[in-house]
Amino acid sequence: METVKFSRTLLKRLPIYLDHLKSLPGEDFNVSATTIARELGLGHVLVRKDLAKISDEGRCRTGRSRMKLIQDIEGYLEFCAGMMENPQLCEDTES
Repeated sequence: METVKFSRTLLKRLPIYLDHLKSLPGEDFNVSATTIARELGLGHVLVRKDLAKISDEGRCRTGRSRMKLIQDIEGYLEFCAGMMENPQLCEDTES
């Protein structure tokens, strides 16, 4: 069986992104990693890499759908929670 690699630091940041995205007014619209980073006081490269690990929908200068990103983050967090129940399948990375 294959080991799943994940970053505990990424798992700590994802709920911050999720709360921020859910707090934004309006229905669905595109949001960029740069905008999220600026609004949260984080580095845009860090946010861009984090989002790229969990969502394949982003486009340069266009961003990602806010609703799709919320779904992707929630799905990733649920997946990781399930994996944590089987620690022999997980390998922590430091990024």
